[in-house]
Amino acid sequence: YTYYTFSSKIEGIHSPKQGVCHITLPLPTRLENRQKRSFLRITPPHDFILGAALWCGDDMPRPEILQNLQEWSRPTLLQLPGRTQQFQMLDLSAGGARVGIVNQIIRSYRLQFSAVEQLILMVDLHDPEQDKRLRYWLLCRIQNIWREHATRDIQMGLQFLAWAKPKEGTDSSGEPAGIEWLRLSSASEVESLGNWIMRRHLELFRDSPVDPE
Repeated sequence: YTYYTFSSKIEGIHSPKQGVCHITLPLPTRLENRQKRSFLRITPPHDFILGAALWCGDDMPRPEILQNLQEWSRPTLLQLPGRTQQFQMLDLSAGGARVGIVNQIIRSYRLQFSAVEQLILMVDLHDPEQDKRLRYWLLCRIQNIWREHATRDIQMGLQFLAWAKPKEGTDSSGEPAGIEWLRLSSASEVESLGNWIMRRHLELFRDSPVDPE
């Protein structure tokens, strides 16, 4: 879905029947793309994806150890640029993501997925504004699963349920302090991720302007 804003004046209002209201507006002279961040999806540019990992099935960390990464199993699948791509980030939004997994990987790792199942997606993103790595752990629910008929590859739509960021500092043994799980915003999105996506979207839009003709 794409959302636009525009300025106009109401020319007329009438109700053809009970419970129905028609508002007449003149055609606006200008539309501005102001898509809601939680609906704004982009295919992350390759140069901005520094890595990703997926935990699912038996590798999902138990609720009581979610704060302690050292007790987690190894990721089920990895995406490391130039090294391995066991799954693909197809698109990303402030409220969800879409990932793809080829059938060979599904068969090799004996993976099975079902709607409403939960998994954890970790993504490392490059933030050029601050020249640093942004790392997000995203607790997701599988919204839908689509299997390509010919190849049997799958795509999964994921909805974010919660997110985590690294805690600052170290613990008493000098190890990283773990991660901190946080709720989504009132708009059901990860706000800082939405800001990153919006900046990338504006860069792409600026580099590929729409021809007014």
